[in-house]
Amino acid sequence: MMERFTGIKAIFFDAGNTIIFPNYRLMEKVLSTYGVRTTAEELFRLDCEQRDQYNRRAAAGEETSHLWEQYWVALLRRAGMTRDIQTEVIKELTVRSEQGALWLQVLDGTAETLGALQASGRTLGVVSNSEGRLESFLEQVGLRPYFAFVLDSAIIGINKPDPGIFRMALERAGVQPHEALFVGDNYPIDILGARRVGMAGVLFNPAGHEGVFDCPVIDRLNALEELLN
Repeated sequence: MMERFTGIKAIFFDAGNTIIFPNYRLMEKVLSTYGVRTTAEELFRLDCEQRDQYNRRAAAGEETSHLWEQYWVALLRRAGMTRDIQTEVIKELTVRSEQGALWLQVLDGTAETLGALQASGRTLGVVSNSEGRLESFLEQVGLRPYFAFVLDSAIIGINKPDPGIFRMALERAGVQPHEALFVGDNYPIDILGARRVGMAGVLFNPAGHEGVFDCPVIDRLNALEELLN
C-alpha cells in the first residue's frame, strides 16, 4: 500500500517534467524536417521510460550525472536521430528553447489538481533548476496563480540538490520540514535533495513503478490528493 502523509501544510514542485513538459509536437516537427519519423506521443513515452531507467539506476547507487548531461541526446537517438544530423537537430532545438518555445506543454489534469491542493489551504511553491525564465513559462501556460512563490535556480543562485534552495522554500512557506512535501521527477536531485533537509519526497513519472524506490511513486499528478487524504 502506498504511503499516506498527514499534517502536510506545503507542497513544493519541480517544474520540468513535473508540472510543465517539453513541447513534444515541436520536437516532432523539428525531427521530421531531418527525416526522422516519430510522433509527439512516442517522444513522450520514450522520455518517461528513459527517466524511469535513469531514476532506477540512481536509486541503485550508480553515478548518473553523466547520464543526465547527455539525456536529450540519448532520448533523440532513441527516437531515430542519427549521428550525422545530431549537431543540427540539437542546435535547432536549442534555438527554440532560447526562444521560449520548448517548455510549454501541460498534462491534462494538472491545473485541476493544483487548484484542488490550493483550495485545501496548503501553500504551493515551485523549486526548480532553471535558466531564469521559469516564472514566465508558468504564466504562459496559466499555472502561475496556483503558486505562492517560484524559486528559479538561475535567479536565486542555488541549484538543487543544494539544501539551501529547499530551506529557502521552507522559509517562504513558513513551515517545518515535516510539514512539507516535495514532488519531482529526478530521484537524486529532487527526492534525495529534499530528504537532506528533512522533507519527504514523491517521485512523479507517468512510466514510473512503485516498489523499486524508497519513496512513493505516482504516475499521475492527481494521485497526490489520494496520498494526502
